[in-house]
Amino acid sequence: MFKRLLPRYVSAPRDANRVPGLITADSSTGAADVPSSLSVAGVVAQMVAVVDGSGNQVTAFSGGLSAAPLNGQAKIAVTGTAVRLGSNTLINGIIVTALSTNVASIVIGISTVHNVIDGTGDGYILAAGGSVSWAVSNSNALYINGTAGDIVSFAGS
Repeated sequence: MFKRLLPRYVSAPRDANRVPGLITADSSTGAADVPSSLSVAGVVAQMVAVVDGSGNQVTAFSGGLSAAPLNGQAKIAVTGTAVRLGSNTLINGIIVTALSTNVASIVIGISTVHNVIDGTGDGYILAAGGSVSWAVSNSNALYINGTAGDIVSFAGS
């Protein structure tokens, strides 16, 4: 469903997740004038229609989607040694799932993450078969640590 916009501009409503925005249109052609400094990285995609004063659509665009989904796996090679996930650019984040047959929980965090599960560790504890999502711009921001042979799979976009 498209809302009819004013012939010259529309302002986005303010809420907890957005700040006001402005899209202007050329008065003679109706073409959208989106500033080159505008970045939509990390924005949830939505369809937008720019219409002229008669309600006719003049252009449509969407943003915030990656070209293809990403998926992969990572394996702990040495117990207690952090393994960095491969480098993949993300827009909407990543979901990491521990294999249900893993021997122990996996700990996920930054490069200093330890395989410590006693209340003093520095990572997120992911039990075998469990999943967690992260809002990161690259999968290589995450490291896993655990028991040799344990595996995680991941998917993101």
